[in-house]
Amino acid sequence: MALNATSLAADIKADILANVPSANDDNGAVTATANAIAESVVDHILANLEITVPSGEVIIAVSGGSGAPAVGTPNASPIDCGVA
Repeated sequence: MALNATSLAADIKADILANVPSANDDNGAVTATANAIAESVVDHILANLEITVPSGEVIIAVSGGSGAPAVGTPNASPIDCGVA
């Protein structure tokens, strides 16, 4: 599942309309609020998300083959990256 502000906003709007008895979207206020919340949440997640792959989990080099068994070399240290 992809992180998507548009679908998140639709879910937020539906939840507001279903759970807040006085809510209606006659003037677009619920849609605008849902869109603002969704954009803020997605921006925050993307700005702060970091992914770490532990040591030994990824094969970063392969040697051998062509008649000899191929031997994989795992990552010696964790791989850290953010999301752009």
